Amino acid sequence: MNLKLPAESVISFGSGGTHSADQLTELAAGLELSEKRFIWVLRPPTAKSGCGSFFGSKSGSADMWSFLPDGFLERTQGTGLVVRQWAPQANVLAHAAVRAFMSHCGWNSILERIVNWVPMIAWPLYAEQRMNAVLLEEDIGVAFRPKVQPSEKTVEREEITVNHKLATALIIGSNLRVHP
Repeated sequence: MNLKLPAESVISFGSGGTHSADQLTELAAGLELSEKRFIWVLRPPTAKSGCGSFFGSKSGSADMWSFLPDGFLERTQGTGLVVRQWAPQANVLAHAAVRAFMSHCGWNSILERIVNWVPMIAWPLYAEQRMNAVLLEEDIGVAFRPKVQPSEKTVEREEITVNHKLATALIIGSNLRVHP
């Protein structure tokens, strides 16, 4: 894959999960405030509150970008890359610049994360993903979860921005990629 990612990139979610427009707005603001480099595979928002639509959106919005903060794409152009709908996740995770992976904790994402030694920020959306997130964090110790559970309410930008778990994941990711 000939993808040019900046060092210490963070990527987000698998190809099937979607979030509410409010949650996507908070994620965007948190990514921007964090000043971390990222690639974000973005799907249109779900009409449901919180998280949880699989391979579908019912937002009714003709403009997929309308829920992003005004000027977000322009302001993050040097640090972030927003990809519409889908990206080859296994190839992206294999890239040496990726230091952490924010994921919905689907089984394929877990396997791709393990193969590539990338720490995971666990953000389960539905079904067995909540159990997977607990297992990855509490039993195996290879993932971190936000304090607020995304399925319960919108995770605010401050939690995303100042989350010490993200900083820890980036440090671990740097070490794992150099010394697997």
